[in-house]
Amino acid sequence: MANLFDYLEWRGDIPICKEVPFCELDGMVLARFAYLPFDKVTLRDDETVGSFWTKIEDFADSEYKLDGDRDLIKWMAAGARFRDMVFTDYVQDISKNDERQFSAVTIHIDADHLYISFCGTDSTLLGWKEDFNMSFMYNVSGQVAAVDYAKMITEKYPTQKLRIGGHSKGGNLAVYSATLLPPETQQRIEKVCNYDGPGFPEEFIQKPGYNAIIDKIHTYIPQDSVFGRLLEHGESLEVVKSTGNTIYQHNTYTWEVMADHLIRLEAPTDASNFNRQSLRRVLEITTPEERMLFLDTVYDAVTSSNESARTFSDIKNSLLTSLPKFVYTMGTLTETQRKNIYTILTDFAKAYWEVFAENTASRLLPLGNVSPIQVNPVDESGTVEYMDRKDKDSIKEQILKEAQEADELKAETWTSNPIQMVAPYAKRYLVTKKDPEPAPEPESKKQKKKAKKKAKKQARKETKKAKKQEKKSKNQAPTRPTPKSNEHDYEI
Repeated sequence: MANLFDYLEWRGDIPICKEVPFCELDGMVLARFAYLPFDKVTLRDDETVGSFWTKIEDFADSEYKLDGDRDLIKWMAAGARFRDMVFTDYVQDISKNDERQFSAVTIHIDADHLYISFCGTDSTLLGWKEDFNMSFMYNVSGQVAAVDYAKMITEKYPTQKLRIGGHSKGGNLAVYSATLLPPETQQRIEKVCNYDGPGFPEEFIQKPGYNAIIDKIHTYIPQDSVFGRLLEHGESLEVVKSTGNTIYQHNTYTWEVMADHLIRLEAPTDASNFNRQSLRRVLEITTPEERMLFLDTVYDAVTSSNESARTFSDIKNSLLTSLPKFVYTMGTLTETQRKNIYTILTDFAKAYWEVFAENTASRLLPLGNVSPIQVNPVDESGTVEYMDRKDKDSIKEQILKEAQEADELKAETWTSNPIQMVAPYAKRYLVTKKDPEPAPEPESKKQKKKAKKKAKKQARKETKKAKKQEKKSKNQAPTRPTPKSNEHDYEI
Protein backbone atom coordinates (compact mmCIF):
# COMPACT_ATOMS: atom_id res chain seq x y z
CA MET A 1 0.00 0.00 0.00
CA ALA A 2 1.04 3.61 -0.56
CA ASN A 3 2.82 5.57 2.17
CA LEU A 4 4.28 9.05 2.67
CA PHE A 5 7.13 8.43 0.23
CA ASP A 6 4.66 7.45 -2.48
CA TYR A 7 2.85 10.73 -1.86
CA LEU A 8 6.10 12.68 -2.25
CA GLU A 9 6.87 10.87 -5.49
CA TRP A 10 3.36 11.50 -6.84
CA ARG A 11 2.73 15.06 -5.64
CA GLY A 12 6.25 16.33 -4.84
CA ASP A 13 6.80 18.04 -8.18
CA ILE A 14 3.67 20.23 -7.84
CA PRO A 15 4.11 23.46 -5.86
CA ILE A 16 1.57 24.37 -3.22
CA CYS A 17 -1.00 26.53 -4.94
CA LYS A 18 -4.71 27.26 -5.11
CA GLU A 19 -5.34 24.29 -7.38
CA VAL A 20 -3.26 21.91 -5.22
CA PRO A 21 -3.46 23.37 -1.69
CA PHE A 22 -1.62 22.39 1.46
CA CYS A 23 -3.06 19.07 2.71
CA GLU A 24 -2.81 16.85 5.79
CA LEU A 25 0.02 14.81 4.24
CA ASP A 26 2.06 17.98 3.74
CA GLY A 27 1.56 18.66 7.43
CA MET A 28 2.81 15.18 8.32
CA VAL A 29 5.90 15.69 6.15
CA LEU A 30 6.74 18.93 7.97
CA ALA A 31 6.12 17.30 11.37
CA ARG A 32 8.79 14.69 10.54
CA PHE A 33 11.07 17.41 9.17
CA ALA A 34 11.90 18.47 12.75
CA TYR A 35 13.80 15.18 13.33
CA LEU A 36 16.51 15.96 10.75
CA PRO A 37 20.14 16.54 11.90
CA PHE A 38 20.19 20.34 11.76
CA ASP A 39 22.65 20.44 14.66
CA LYS A 40 25.38 18.75 12.61
CA VAL A 41 25.76 21.55 10.03
CA THR A 42 25.93 25.34 10.04
CA LEU A 43 22.61 26.77 8.93
CA ARG A 44 22.07 30.01 7.01
CA ASP A 45 19.37 32.45 8.03
CA ASP A 46 17.57 31.76 4.76
CA GLU A 47 18.25 28.03 4.52
CA THR A 48 15.96 26.15 2.17
CA VAL A 49 15.06 22.48 2.11
CA GLY A 50 17.07 22.07 -1.09
CA SER A 51 20.19 23.84 0.18
CA PHE A 52 20.09 21.89 3.42
CA TRP A 53 20.03 18.58 1.53
CA THR A 54 23.24 19.50 -0.29
CA LYS A 55 24.93 19.83 3.12
CA ILE A 56 23.85 16.44 4.44
CA GLU A 57 23.49 14.25 1.34
CA ASP A 58 26.76 12.48 2.15
CA PHE A 59 25.71 11.68 5.73
CA ALA A 60 25.52 8.01 6.63
CA ASP A 61 22.21 6.59 7.85
CA SER A 62 23.60 6.55 11.39
CA GLU A 63 23.74 10.37 11.35
CA TYR A 64 19.94 10.53 11.30
CA LYS A 65 17.80 10.18 14.41
CA LEU A 66 15.23 7.81 12.91
CA ASP A 67 15.14 5.30 10.07
CA GLY A 68 13.63 6.69 6.90
CA ASP A 69 14.48 10.34 7.55
CA ARG A 70 17.25 10.32 4.95
CA ASP A 71 14.74 9.31 2.29
CA LEU A 72 12.35 11.98 3.54
CA ILE A 73 14.71 14.92 3.02
CA LYS A 74 15.92 13.45 -0.28
CA TRP A 75 12.36 13.35 -1.67
CA MET A 76 11.55 16.80 -0.25
CA ALA A 77 14.58 18.32 -1.97
CA ALA A 78 13.86 16.56 -5.25
CA GLY A 79 10.48 18.21 -5.95
CA ALA A 80 9.11 21.72 -6.31
CA ARG A 81 6.56 21.28 -3.51
CA PHE A 82 9.07 21.55 -0.65
CA ARG A 83 12.48 22.25 -2.21
CA ASP A 84 12.33 26.06 -2.05
CA MET A 85 10.65 26.34 1.33
CA VAL A 86 12.71 28.42 3.75
CA PHE A 87 13.10 27.26 7.33
CA THR A 88 14.35 29.38 10.22
CA ASP A 89 14.76 29.58 13.98
CA TYR A 90 16.02 26.08 14.59
CA VAL A 91 16.47 25.51 18.33
CA GLN A 92 17.93 22.57 20.21
CA ASP A 93 18.00 22.56 24.00
CA ILE A 94 19.21 19.49 25.85
CA SER A 95 19.62 19.61 29.60
CA LYS A 96 20.36 16.53 31.67
CA ASN A 97 19.80 18.36 34.94
CA ASP A 98 16.37 19.63 33.85
CA GLU A 99 15.58 16.32 32.10
CA ARG A 100 14.84 18.19 28.90
CA GLN A 101 15.35 17.16 25.27
CA PHE A 102 13.78 19.85 23.11
CA SER A 103 14.13 20.97 19.52
CA ALA A 104 11.92 22.86 17.08
CA VAL A 105 12.07 24.54 13.69
CA THR A 106 9.79 26.89 11.75
CA ILE A 107 9.05 26.32 8.07
CA HIS A 108 7.78 29.15 5.89
CA ILE A 109 5.17 27.50 3.67
CA ASP A 110 4.76 30.79 1.82
CA ALA A 111 4.81 34.47 2.66
CA ASP A 112 1.58 34.23 4.64
CA HIS A 113 1.77 30.84 6.36
CA LEU A 114 4.14 29.31 8.91
CA TYR A 115 4.44 25.76 10.22
CA ILE A 116 5.94 25.40 13.70
CA SER A 117 7.31 21.85 13.91
CA PHE A 118 8.26 20.30 17.26
CA CYS A 119 10.61 17.33 17.34
CA GLY A 120 9.40 14.22 19.11
CA THR A 121 11.32 11.74 21.19
CA ASP A 122 14.58 10.56 19.73
CA SER A 123 16.49 7.45 20.81
CA THR A 124 18.22 9.18 23.74
CA LEU A 125 17.68 7.98 27.29
CA LEU A 126 16.99 11.56 28.34
CA GLY A 127 14.25 11.93 25.72
CA TRP A 128 12.46 8.80 26.92
CA LYS A 129 12.78 9.92 30.53
CA GLU A 130 11.06 13.19 29.68
CA ASP A 131 8.28 11.24 27.97
CA PHE A 132 7.70 9.16 31.08
CA ASN A 133 7.66 12.33 33.18
CA MET A 134 4.54 13.32 31.25
CA SER A 135 2.73 10.33 32.73
CA PHE A 136 2.47 11.94 36.16
CA MET A 137 2.60 15.68 35.55
CA TYR A 138 2.30 18.39 32.96
CA ASN A 139 4.25 21.61 32.64
CA VAL A 140 7.41 19.56 32.29
CA SER A 141 10.58 21.28 31.13
CA GLY A 142 10.07 20.47 27.43
CA GLN A 143 6.50 21.77 27.47
CA VAL A 144 7.62 25.05 29.02
CA ALA A 145 10.28 25.39 26.31
CA ALA A 146 7.64 24.72 23.62
CA VAL A 147 5.43 27.56 24.90
CA ASP A 148 8.40 29.95 24.96
CA TYR A 149 9.36 28.97 21.42
CA ALA A 150 5.82 29.37 20.05
CA LYS A 151 5.48 32.81 21.67
CA MET A 152 8.85 33.86 20.25
CA ILE A 153 7.88 32.81 16.72
CA THR A 154 4.42 34.41 16.83
CA GLU A 155 5.91 37.68 18.07
CA LYS A 156 8.70 37.60 15.47
CA TYR A 157 6.19 36.97 12.66
CA PRO A 158 3.06 38.81 13.89
CA THR A 159 0.88 38.62 10.77
CA GLN A 160 1.27 35.11 9.35
CA LYS A 161 -1.30 32.35 9.73
CA LEU A 162 -0.08 29.44 11.85
CA ARG A 163 -0.01 25.68 11.67
CA ILE A 164 1.57 23.86 14.59
CA GLY A 165 2.42 20.16 14.58
CA GLY A 166 4.63 17.35 15.73
CA HIS A 167 4.99 13.60 15.95
CA SER A 168 4.98 11.63 19.21
CA LYS A 169 6.07 13.92 22.03
CA GLY A 170 6.25 16.70 19.42
CA GLY A 171 2.50 16.38 18.92
CA ASN A 172 1.96 16.81 22.64
CA LEU A 173 4.17 19.92 22.60
CA ALA A 174 2.23 21.32 19.65
CA VAL A 175 -1.10 21.06 21.47
CA TYR A 176 0.38 22.28 24.77
CA SER A 177 1.98 25.38 23.27
CA ALA A 178 -1.11 26.27 21.22
CA THR A 179 -3.28 25.99 24.34
CA LEU A 180 -1.19 28.52 26.28
CA LEU A 181 -0.81 31.12 23.53
CA PRO A 182 -2.70 34.41 24.06
CA PRO A 183 -6.29 34.43 22.72
CA GLU A 184 -5.46 36.95 19.99
CA THR A 185 -2.65 34.68 18.77
CA GLN A 186 -4.86 31.59 18.90
CA GLN A 187 -7.12 33.28 16.34
CA ARG A 188 -4.24 33.09 13.83
CA ILE A 189 -4.02 29.31 14.22
CA GLU A 190 -5.46 27.33 11.32
CA LYS A 191 -4.68 23.84 12.54
CA VAL A 192 -2.83 21.96 15.29
CA CYS A 193 -1.69 18.44 14.36
CA ASN A 194 -0.73 15.76 16.86
CA TYR A 195 0.59 12.61 15.17
CA ASP A 196 0.25 9.79 17.72
CA GLY A 197 1.36 11.93 20.63
CA PRO A 198 0.16 11.49 24.23
CA GLY A 199 -2.62 13.51 25.77
CA PHE A 200 -2.81 15.37 29.07
CA PRO A 201 -4.17 15.07 32.60
CA GLU A 202 -7.87 15.82 32.91
CA GLU A 203 -7.33 19.19 34.56
CA PHE A 204 -5.30 20.46 31.59
CA ILE A 205 -7.93 19.72 28.95
CA GLN A 206 -10.42 21.69 31.04
CA LYS A 207 -8.39 24.88 30.57
CA PRO A 208 -10.13 27.70 28.68
CA GLY A 209 -7.24 27.94 26.22
CA TYR A 210 -7.63 24.27 25.30
CA ASN A 211 -11.35 24.54 24.68
CA ALA A 212 -10.81 27.71 22.64
CA ILE A 213 -8.86 25.75 20.00
CA ILE A 214 -10.35 22.26 20.42
CA ASP A 215 -11.99 22.39 16.98
CA LYS A 216 -8.58 23.11 15.44
CA ILE A 217 -6.82 20.16 17.09
CA HIS A 218 -6.44 17.04 14.95
CA THR A 219 -4.95 13.99 16.63
CA TYR A 220 -4.07 11.07 14.37
CA ILE A 221 -3.42 7.61 15.78
CA PRO A 222 -2.81 4.22 14.10
CA GLN A 223 -5.19 1.36 14.83
CA ASP A 224 -2.95 -0.28 17.46
CA SER A 225 -1.81 2.99 19.01
CA VAL A 226 -0.12 2.91 22.41
CA PHE A 227 1.56 6.31 22.79
CA GLY A 228 -1.34 8.27 21.35
CA ARG A 229 -3.76 6.69 23.85
CA LEU A 230 -1.81 7.83 26.92
CA LEU A 231 -3.65 10.22 29.24
CA GLU A 232 -6.70 12.17 28.07
CA HIS A 233 -7.71 13.75 24.77
CA GLY A 234 -10.53 16.26 24.73
CA GLU A 235 -10.57 16.32 20.93
CA SER A 236 -11.82 13.43 18.83
CA LEU A 237 -9.22 10.95 17.60
CA GLU A 238 -8.77 10.21 13.90
CA VAL A 239 -7.78 6.54 13.49
CA VAL A 240 -5.58 5.81 10.48
CA LYS A 241 -4.49 2.57 8.90
CA SER A 242 -0.90 1.38 9.40
CA THR A 243 1.01 -1.53 7.86
CA GLY A 244 3.22 -1.83 10.94
CA ASN A 245 2.87 -4.32 13.77
CA THR A 246 1.77 -3.16 17.24
CA ILE A 247 4.22 -0.60 18.64
CA TYR A 248 5.93 -0.11 15.26
CA GLN A 249 2.79 1.57 13.99
CA HIS A 250 4.05 4.64 15.85
CA ASN A 251 6.30 5.24 12.83
CA THR A 252 4.35 7.51 10.48
CA TYR A 253 6.15 6.02 7.47
CA THR A 254 3.97 2.92 7.98
CA TRP A 255 0.72 4.90 7.72
CA GLU A 256 -1.25 4.26 4.55
CA VAL A 257 -2.25 7.12 2.26
CA MET A 258 -4.62 7.55 -0.63
CA ALA A 259 -4.02 10.50 -2.95
CA ASP A 260 -3.69 13.53 -0.62
CA HIS A 261 -5.05 12.07 2.63
CA LEU A 262 -4.54 9.34 5.20
CA ILE A 263 -6.70 6.23 5.04
CA ARG A 264 -9.16 6.31 7.93
CA LEU A 265 -10.53 3.46 10.04
CA GLU A 266 -13.67 3.52 12.17
CA ALA A 267 -12.05 2.78 15.54
CA PRO A 268 -8.87 1.56 17.28
CA THR A 269 -8.36 -2.18 17.72
CA ASP A 270 -9.21 -4.14 20.87
CA ALA A 271 -5.47 -4.31 21.63
CA SER A 272 -5.19 -0.52 21.63
CA ASN A 273 -8.27 -0.18 23.85
CA PHE A 274 -6.90 -2.83 26.22
CA ASN A 275 -3.56 -1.00 26.57
CA ARG A 276 -5.36 2.27 27.20
CA GLN A 277 -7.60 0.75 29.87
CA SER A 278 -4.63 -0.89 31.58
CA LEU A 279 -2.51 2.25 31.63
CA ARG A 280 -5.42 4.34 32.86
CA ARG A 281 -5.95 1.85 35.67
CA VAL A 282 -2.27 2.17 36.64
CA LEU A 283 -2.61 5.95 36.80
CA GLU A 284 -5.72 5.59 38.96
CA ILE A 285 -4.16 3.30 41.57
CA THR A 286 -0.73 4.97 41.80
CA THR A 287 0.18 8.47 42.90
CA PRO A 288 2.31 10.93 40.90
CA GLU A 289 4.92 10.79 43.66
CA GLU A 290 5.14 6.98 43.43
CA ARG A 291 5.55 7.08 39.66
CA MET A 292 8.17 9.82 39.85
CA LEU A 293 10.24 7.90 42.43
CA PHE A 294 9.99 4.72 40.35
CA LEU A 295 11.13 6.43 37.12
CA ASP A 296 13.96 8.30 38.83
CA THR A 297 15.22 5.11 40.46
CA VAL A 298 15.21 3.04 37.26
CA TYR A 299 16.63 5.88 35.15
CA ASP A 300 19.49 6.47 37.61
CA ALA A 301 20.26 2.74 37.69
CA VAL A 302 20.37 2.52 33.88
CA THR A 303 22.51 5.62 33.39
CA SER A 304 24.92 4.69 36.18
CA SER A 305 25.59 1.37 34.47
CA ASN A 306 27.19 3.28 31.60
CA GLU A 307 27.75 6.95 32.29
CA SER A 308 28.81 7.67 28.70
CA ALA A 309 25.69 6.10 27.19
CA ARG A 310 23.25 8.47 25.50
CA THR A 311 20.94 6.02 23.77
CA PHE A 312 19.51 2.55 24.27
CA SER A 313 21.84 1.37 21.50
CA ASP A 314 24.81 2.47 23.61
CA ILE A 315 23.50 0.37 26.51
CA LYS A 316 22.91 -2.61 24.22
CA ASN A 317 26.37 -2.40 22.68
CA SER A 318 28.01 -2.39 26.12
CA LEU A 319 25.66 -4.92 27.73
CA LEU A 320 28.43 -7.18 29.05
CA THR A 321 29.86 -4.37 31.14
CA SER A 322 26.64 -2.44 31.78
CA LEU A 323 24.51 -5.31 33.08
CA PRO A 324 26.69 -6.17 36.14
CA LYS A 325 26.79 -2.49 37.08
CA PHE A 326 23.01 -2.23 36.73
CA VAL A 327 22.48 -5.28 38.93
CA TYR A 328 24.91 -3.89 41.52
CA THR A 329 23.13 -0.51 41.54
CA MET A 330 19.74 -2.16 42.01
CA GLY A 331 21.22 -4.10 44.93
CA THR A 332 22.22 -0.89 46.71
CA LEU A 333 18.76 0.67 46.66
CA THR A 334 17.24 1.90 49.89
CA GLU A 335 14.32 0.11 51.50
CA THR A 336 12.00 2.90 50.33
CA GLN A 337 13.18 2.53 46.74
CA ARG A 338 12.83 -1.26 46.83
CA LYS A 339 9.32 -1.04 48.24
CA ASN A 340 8.39 1.58 45.64
CA ILE A 341 9.58 -0.57 42.71
CA TYR A 342 7.71 -3.59 44.06
CA THR A 343 4.54 -1.54 44.58
CA ILE A 344 4.58 -0.02 41.10
CA LEU A 345 5.28 -3.34 39.35
CA THR A 346 2.63 -5.05 41.46
CA ASP A 347 0.07 -2.33 40.73
CA PHE A 348 0.88 -2.49 37.04
CA ALA A 349 0.41 -6.26 36.93
CA LYS A 350 -2.77 -6.00 38.97
CA ALA A 351 -4.20 -3.36 36.64
CA TYR A 352 -3.26 -5.42 33.60
CA TRP A 353 -4.98 -8.57 34.80
CA GLU A 354 -8.02 -6.79 36.18
CA VAL A 355 -8.66 -5.26 32.78
CA PHE A 356 -7.99 -8.63 31.19
CA ALA A 357 -10.50 -10.27 33.52
CA GLU A 358 -13.15 -7.67 32.74
CA ASN A 359 -12.62 -8.04 29.01
CA THR A 360 -12.68 -11.83 29.31
CA ALA A 361 -15.99 -11.66 31.13
CA SER A 362 -17.36 -9.37 28.45
CA ARG A 363 -16.34 -11.74 25.68
CA LEU A 364 -18.01 -14.64 27.47
CA LEU A 365 -21.28 -12.74 27.28
CA PRO A 366 -23.06 -12.43 23.93
CA LEU A 367 -22.69 -9.20 22.04
CA GLY A 368 -26.19 -9.08 20.57
CA ASN A 369 -29.37 -7.90 22.26
CA VAL A 370 -31.01 -11.32 22.67
CA SER A 371 -33.89 -11.93 25.07
CA PRO A 372 -34.39 -14.39 26.57
CA ILE A 373 -30.96 -15.98 26.66
CA GLN A 374 -29.94 -19.18 28.34
CA VAL A 375 -27.55 -19.25 31.27
CA ASN A 376 -25.85 -22.62 31.12
CA PRO A 377 -25.07 -24.46 33.30
CA VAL A 378 -26.92 -23.08 36.32
CA ASP A 379 -26.76 -25.95 38.78
CA GLU A 380 -26.10 -29.68 38.92
CA SER A 381 -29.80 -30.50 38.56
CA GLY A 382 -29.73 -29.15 35.04
CA THR A 383 -32.25 -26.42 35.73
CA VAL A 384 -32.37 -23.92 32.88
CA GLU A 385 -32.62 -20.27 33.86
CA TYR A 386 -33.12 -17.26 31.67
CA MET A 387 -32.01 -13.66 32.04
CA ASP A 388 -32.27 -10.42 30.10
CA ARG A 389 -29.42 -8.37 28.66
CA LYS A 390 -29.63 -5.88 31.53
CA ASP A 391 -28.09 -8.51 33.84
CA LYS A 392 -24.81 -8.52 31.93
CA ASP A 393 -23.01 -5.93 34.11
CA SER A 394 -24.05 -7.59 37.37
CA ILE A 395 -22.73 -10.93 36.14
CA LYS A 396 -19.40 -9.33 35.19
CA GLU A 397 -19.13 -7.91 38.71
CA GLN A 398 -19.95 -11.30 40.21
CA ILE A 399 -17.24 -13.01 38.12
CA LEU A 400 -14.57 -10.59 39.33
CA LYS A 401 -15.80 -10.72 42.91
CA GLU A 402 -15.61 -14.51 43.05
CA ALA A 403 -12.17 -14.53 41.43
CA GLN A 404 -10.84 -11.96 43.90
CA GLU A 405 -12.33 -13.74 46.89
CA ALA A 406 -10.51 -16.90 45.81
CA ASP A 407 -7.19 -14.97 45.69
CA GLU A 408 -6.83 -15.84 42.03
CA LEU A 409 -5.94 -12.31 41.01
CA LYS A 410 -3.21 -11.68 43.59
CA ALA A 411 0.35 -10.82 42.57
CA GLU A 412 1.64 -14.29 43.42
CA THR A 413 -0.43 -15.85 40.63
CA TRP A 414 0.14 -13.26 37.90
CA THR A 415 2.66 -15.45 36.17
CA SER A 416 -0.05 -18.07 35.61
CA ASN A 417 -2.25 -18.30 32.58
CA PRO A 418 -4.80 -15.49 33.07
CA ILE A 419 -7.49 -17.42 31.23
CA GLN A 420 -7.15 -20.24 33.75
CA MET A 421 -7.47 -17.67 36.54
CA VAL A 422 -10.73 -16.09 35.41
CA ALA A 423 -12.43 -18.70 33.25
CA PRO A 424 -13.48 -21.05 36.10
CA TYR A 425 -15.67 -18.28 37.50
CA ALA A 426 -16.83 -16.80 34.22
CA LYS A 427 -17.68 -20.21 32.76
CA ARG A 428 -20.57 -20.70 35.16
CA TYR A 429 -22.17 -17.63 33.70
CA LEU A 430 -21.44 -18.43 30.10
CA VAL A 431 -24.34 -17.11 28.11
CA THR A 432 -25.34 -18.62 24.81
CA LYS A 433 -28.24 -18.14 22.47
CA LYS A 434 -30.82 -20.93 22.35
CA ASP A 435 -30.19 -22.94 19.23
CA PRO A 436 -33.13 -22.51 16.84
CA GLU A 437 -34.88 -25.55 15.47
CA PRO A 438 -33.26 -26.50 12.16
CA ALA A 439 -35.45 -25.72 9.16
CA PRO A 440 -36.63 -28.84 7.29
CA GLU A 441 -34.96 -29.46 3.99
CA PRO A 442 -37.25 -29.16 0.94
CA GLU A 443 -38.53 -32.53 -0.32
CA SER A 444 -38.02 -33.75 -3.86
CA LYS A 445 -40.95 -34.93 -6.04
CA LYS A 446 -39.94 -38.53 -5.50
CA GLN A 447 -39.89 -38.06 -1.72
CA LYS A 448 -43.28 -36.36 -1.78
CA LYS A 449 -44.82 -39.18 -3.85
CA LYS A 450 -43.35 -41.79 -1.51
CA ALA A 451 -44.63 -39.97 1.59
CA LYS A 452 -48.11 -39.61 0.10
CA LYS A 453 -48.26 -43.31 -0.73
CA LYS A 454 -47.11 -44.18 2.79
CA ALA A 455 -49.76 -41.91 4.34
CA LYS A 456 -52.55 -43.53 2.24
CA LYS A 457 -51.37 -46.99 3.24
CA GLN A 458 -51.34 -46.00 6.91
CA ALA A 459 -54.85 -44.50 6.58
CA ARG A 460 -56.23 -47.69 5.02
CA LYS A 461 -54.64 -49.72 7.78
CA GLU A 462 -56.17 -47.53 10.49
CA THR A 463 -59.63 -47.69 8.82
CA LYS A 464 -59.51 -51.48 8.55
CA LYS A 465 -58.49 -51.78 12.19
CA ALA A 466 -61.31 -49.51 13.33
CA LYS A 467 -63.95 -51.50 11.40
CA LYS A 468 -62.68 -54.76 12.86
CA GLN A 469 -62.86 -53.36 16.40
CA GLU A 470 -66.43 -52.09 15.82
CA LYS A 471 -67.64 -55.51 14.57
CA LYS A 472 -66.13 -57.25 17.58
CA SER A 473 -67.90 -54.87 19.98
CA LYS A 474 -71.34 -55.61 18.46
CA ASN A 475 -70.91 -59.38 18.88
CA GLN A 476 -69.89 -59.07 22.58
CA ALA A 477 -72.55 -59.49 25.42
CA PRO A 478 -73.09 -56.42 27.64
CA THR A 479 -71.59 -56.61 31.14
CA ARG A 480 -73.16 -55.34 34.34
CA PRO A 481 -71.18 -52.63 36.12
CA THR A 482 -69.71 -53.56 39.49
CA PRO A 483 -71.54 -51.68 42.27
CA LYS A 484 -69.58 -49.31 44.44
CA SER A 485 -68.98 -50.00 48.11
CA ASN A 486 -70.89 -46.90 49.21
CA GLU A 487 -74.33 -46.30 47.75
CA HIS A 488 -73.91 -42.54 48.18
CA ASP A 489 -70.94 -42.52 45.87
CA TYR A 490 -73.11 -42.53 42.78
CA GLU A 491 -76.58 -41.58 41.66
CA ILE A 492 -79.29 -44.00 40.43
